[in-house]
Amino acid sequence: MDLPFGDGVTVPLFLLHQAASRDTDLIFNGEGGDQLFAGWTNKPLIAASVYQGEHPDKNKSFEHHYLRTFHRLWGYERQIFQPAVYAQIQHLLPQNWLYPALDSTSTSSLLHRLRRASLMLKGAQNIQPRATNLAFAHGLQVRSPFCDLPLAEWTFQLSGELFLQGACEKYILKRAVESWLPPEIVWRKKRGMGVPLTSWCLQEWWRSLGFWLNPGILEAEGRWQPHIAASVAFGDLGGKIQGRRIGEILWLLIVWQLWRTHVLGESEGNPSWNHPFWLPYSFWRYVKKWL
Repeated sequence: MDLPFGDGVTVPLFLLHQAASRDTDLIFNGEGGDQLFAGWTNKPLIAASVYQGEHPDKNKSFEHHYLRTFHRLWGYERQIFQPAVYAQIQHLLPQNWLYPALDSTSTSSLLHRLRRASLMLKGAQNIQPRATNLAFAHGLQVRSPFCDLPLAEWTFQLSGELFLQGACEKYILKRAVESWLPPEIVWRKKRGMGVPLTSWCLQEWWRSLGFWLNPGILEAEGRWQPHIAASVAFGDLGGKIQGRRIGEILWLLIVWQLWRTHVLGESEGNPSWNHPFWLPYSFWRYVKKWL
């Protein structure tokens, strides 16, 4: 893959395409369905927009709330980057990158605005190329029926009630396929593809973190704070990086380190012995609790 996709869903997608390639050379996928038919993260953002209208806060714009949906390291720049890198990026405003996609004048309603942004920022730039490239890696041809411009344009002419009825997402799509599929498939509650990244990182991969995200290597690289892996693993970076977010951030960092060495051809550097990954995570958790 030509980009460092920091998402653990890459693992089951890789295995799924690997299994499919044994039986066929052509696959259809549903990528784009959430973006076109208003599945996924719309309800929390609609609630945030309503709350902002009632309680305006100049420090928390709608773009601020949208950035939070990426669940990455925005807002932690000073804690995670080395001083030289932070000095170069501290005046960058990631919100500015969202303005073209979240332009309120391009659509007729908040829901259409969110769908448009998801299509541009998440579907086209992340989800679709990730799935497609993984299929290509296994020699598969890919067909994505929802990635169709006339279909996309048609959806923006519909009423928002046809997409989101109460708590039911993608309503019109479910009605369209109601006669084709069993009701327990059509009307089941949406669930993301869960990957136990935190469990992997804090258990099976614990000692490997000391090699992949070694403080000596990170310090020589000149980008990340040397002990960022330990800060994330122990939940010391910030209150929002807990539970499943710990594994997601560690995976993001691991993928970056592998990508920069295997794709960019950068040197791995000299490892350091100064890290906590020699002893089990359960030991450090006990020590932290005792202290």
